[in-house]
Amino acid sequence: MSPQTQTLEKDSKFHELFLHELKDMYWAETHLIKTLPKMRDKASSEKLSNAIESHIKETEHHIKRLEEVFEKLDEEAEGVICEAMKGLINEAEEILGETNADTMVRDAGII
Repeated sequence: MSPQTQTLEKDSKFHELFLHELKDMYWAETHLIKTLPKMRDKASSEKLSNAIESHIKETEHHIKRLEEVFEKLDEEAEGVICEAMKGLINEAEEILGETNADTMVRDAGII
């Protein structure tokens, strides 16, 4: 089969790559949803808190859509560590720990 005609057939290299990327995104979204409320609660600006709350709702929707994709593929919705998101979450937690509460400096760090 030529590269131009390969499909997402189960066990194909494309299917494996697609599934891995879905798992990566799923891990990222499910871990982000745990971190966003902490950021929302520690923001001093009401506008920033509201923006983060909106992002929480979007992230919940992303998780549901990913779960639907897993279901359609007859695969278990599970994640594999997304190093990029892991780094962003670690950085966010450091900023929250290193900045003073109720300051614009913390809000800037959150942003």
